[in-house]
Amino acid sequence: MTAAPLHPGISPATVSQLDFGRILARLAELTRTDVGAAAAQVPRLPSDPAEVAILLAETREARALTDLGETIPLVGITNVGSRIDHAARQATLDAPDLLAIARTLRGFWMLRSFFTPRREESPRLAALALGLPALDELRETLFDAIDDKGELKDDASAELLELRTRKRQLHERIRARIQSMLRDVDVLDHLQDTWFTIREDRYVLPVRSGERSDVDGIIHGSSQTGRTLFIEPAELVPINNELKLCEQAVKVEEQRILAWLSEGVGEHAIAIAGGLEHVALLDGANARARLGGEMDATLVTIAETDRVRLLAARNPILALRGIPVVQNDIILDGEARFLVITGPNAGGKTVTLSTLGLFGLMLRAGLALPVGDGSVLPVFGEIAAILGDAQDLGADLSTFSGHLTRLVAAHEQVARAKVSGQPCLLLLDELAAGTEPEQGSALGMALLETFADAGAVGAVTTHFDRLKTLSLGDPRFVNAAVGFDAASKRPTYRLSFGTPGSSSAFDIARRIGLDAATLDRASALLGDESRSLDAILKRLEAERDALSAERELVRAERKRVAHDRDLLARKIERLELEGQTAILDQKRKALADVAEARELIASIVRELQRDRDPRTVERRRVKIAETERKLREGMPATEAPRRVMRRLPVTHGEAAPGLPVFVPHLDREGVIETVRGSNVGVVLGDLRLTVKLDDLLHGKPKLLEQEKPSPNTPKPLVKAERPEPARPAPPPAPTGPPPRSPDITCDVRGMRGDEALTQIDRFLDGMTLAGRNAAFVLHGHGTGRLKAQVREAFRTSRYVESWEPASEEQGGDAVTLVWLA
Repeated sequence: MTAAPLHPGISPATVSQLDFGRILARLAELTRTDVGAAAAQVPRLPSDPAEVAILLAETREARALTDLGETIPLVGITNVGSRIDHAARQATLDAPDLLAIARTLRGFWMLRSFFTPRREESPRLAALALGLPALDELRETLFDAIDDKGELKDDASAELLELRTRKRQLHERIRARIQSMLRDVDVLDHLQDTWFTIREDRYVLPVRSGERSDVDGIIHGSSQTGRTLFIEPAELVPINNELKLCEQAVKVEEQRILAWLSEGVGEHAIAIAGGLEHVALLDGANARARLGGEMDATLVTIAETDRVRLLAARNPILALRGIPVVQNDIILDGEARFLVITGPNAGGKTVTLSTLGLFGLMLRAGLALPVGDGSVLPVFGEIAAILGDAQDLGADLSTFSGHLTRLVAAHEQVARAKVSGQPCLLLLDELAAGTEPEQGSALGMALLETFADAGAVGAVTTHFDRLKTLSLGDPRFVNAAVGFDAASKRPTYRLSFGTPGSSSAFDIARRIGLDAATLDRASALLGDESRSLDAILKRLEAERDALSAERELVRAERKRVAHDRDLLARKIERLELEGQTAILDQKRKALADVAEARELIASIVRELQRDRDPRTVERRRVKIAETERKLREGMPATEAPRRVMRRLPVTHGEAAPGLPVFVPHLDREGVIETVRGSNVGVVLGDLRLTVKLDDLLHGKPKLLEQEKPSPNTPKPLVKAERPEPARPAPPPAPTGPPPRSPDITCDVRGMRGDEALTQIDRFLDGMTLAGRNAAFVLHGHGTGRLKAQVREAFRTSRYVESWEPASEEQGGDAVTLVWLA
């Protein structure tokens, strides 16, 4: 069975001409495993929109994790494919190879552990991670047998431990004996030096060659000069032999263990190979998310038709290089099928073609595109780019012949797309150039009409006047021009629609330095009709540039007004909050005064119970009246009814796709996309995430009228003429923490430090006023920085008595339990 092509409908020449390799090279650099890098360099570019949608969903999930500061743990995993293949063929792997496999299996386990609690937020990535083989027993067996240096541990088996212990003991015995011989004067007299060495795995002494008969033993070699012989003393031969046999036994046992471990790997070779494929997909999604972040890119919507709507598009290669890029809209909708791009040389016409072609390839790769919100692009089943000079001397093709050969191949792609029903993208640079202009223009018009008849869409650049007028009689063709600044004689790279552009050849020649006499002669040779047309085009271009500049000013002003309006709304909301905080502080003080008064009265009651003397009772009655008067004076003034703006919680009945909402813990507004029970999918600009319905507020604040509070006249603190008899004390309240629930939990995941601490301060203030004795703060693990900041702030918080990590049932170290003061 033949494998599906990696790039169906895309020729290698198109990939090369569009310089897509630069994008893939950067994508590979952003991967974190070698299997991911290898896959990124030669990715599959599916032509099925459903497959592309899956890739985009994976990229979106990885981007959401990145935005929340979470890092997918792609660590310790290497491409062990060839090693597991050897093990599957019953080959014995060495210890370093087995260690690499063990670390890879540990990497599988880390990915499974990371995504298990994130199945709702990242369902597709979690499915890939949870599809990794567990193989816990094999992993632990390998780590139990091999140390971090890639060597078998002594206790890899009981037999190996015994043999290695015996081997060490024999070495120690031999060294002790040979050290003793080095101290023997009778032996020292015949030695070249006072040391021993090992030759052929035997302990030997350096004996002078002329005195070899004075040292009984076996010669195992000599020095380069021949003056020294390395002799194994006769008395060491038996123990050296014993050591040699022990070393052989160690090697046999080590090979047995390695073979046994390799057999275990071989039994799971298919599962491990499948796991590596899943890792490549996870790593690829993570790299795509990181690449999108580098380019400030957007995940576009897949068009159900062949409509193209790319807003504020930037060339991705230029964006990656950090070059300031002019943003242009590229739009083909309604009846329009081809952009006919005209204008000066070096003005950005070919860059526009390259941008559109790269976007077609990047979309099929599941990448985000450097475009604005609202951009839409179809998945093109066929993509053909004909850019640059097609001359091929080796194939005996002129520039024009080579160009036609590639046009024939493009025509075949258009025909295939028509049969398959998939959109086809054609990008034609200087169509039908390289021959006589009249014939080239006619041929170009005929080709474009043929391609449009077959359903292709795309863009073409040209300097032919007849092609510039094609749109006048056929709505399938739209003129677009790259701008040219007449004052500076330089291109603006700004793309505008509706009118053709002048080639401005004379202006460019003048800027480059061609002499004036030659330019004047060229202008004279240019016919009156051509001069008139060029003048008209330049006037249109100037008017278009003026309108474009005015439009930019209007757009900037609108943006400024919207920004100011948002700042004003936030300021009003902040002022309201500060006013409410002041009132709460007043009430808090009043409550403290009440508590103090009640304590005073309780002590008076206790005294009266002990002493019922009338004079004592009267004095205490006066004291109570004075306390009551002071309490009234300290109460806040009666508040008038107030009309305030509030964001109200979203109820189950109100939650529906399209509803504007506010996510408090991210301080961002968005729109509901999906509703699944208590889980709601929300779109926040480029970010898509799943949150609990209980965590959402309405996007637009509502005007509420608060009830007028009742007069602050405290009720009499003592009603009875005489003290009531003492009542038994209530039973003590339970001392354990309450069960964690949303109403006593502050979720600050994804927030910056200052933002999180402000949110927590408000939350704890509310918990204190509500009379709670404990609350929870959910900060997650992340890098650990936010958790450390939060817990450090608790040390000086006026609301906090003490804190501790929550129990495992309450969320573990990702949650802090706060006991309130």
